[in-house]
Amino acid sequence: MNSISITARLTNADLVRRYLPSELRKRLASIKMAVRNYTFMDLLAEIKGVKLQGEALQYRSGNLSRHIRANTTFTETEYIGRAFVAGYPGQVPYARIHEYGGIIRARNAPYLTFRTEDGRWHRVKQVTMPERSYMRSSLRDTKEKFYSRVRNAVQGVQE
Repeated sequence: MNSISITARLTNADLVRRYLPSELRKRLASIKMAVRNYTFMDLLAEIKGVKLQGEALQYRSGNLSRHIRANTTFTETEYIGRAFVAGYPGQVPYARIHEYGGIIRARNAPYLTFRTEDGRWHRVKQVTMPERSYMRSSLRDTKEKFYSRVRNAVQGVQE
């Protein structure tokens, strides 16, 4: 499987709504909009503007960055936000190996053949790729900003 995604869920929103005064329940829409408009925009900005610009991976063609998307869904009981690499299988085949690391083995030939930055050619049966997380590390790095935005939205509703 070449696709990867990260998902965040905020659950038990129905319990929160049940115990809020009616005027505050009406203003929950502003919390939803704050969460929807800013949290995943922050996450995408971190992934595309920081991690894929040299912190985790070096920018080369922009193909990976162009295929990263986010969407949000609200139900009665949860908020679901998802960031993912879009496209058909094989369009960004290196997305998963960079995020999680792993071993690349020769499949259609006895050896993998590649050239390194120093100009030398190499023939090996397998290569171990280190983890270069750009999505999970971005979620971790923007987590406090996410909490802060939710807190500010809730405080704005309470005022």
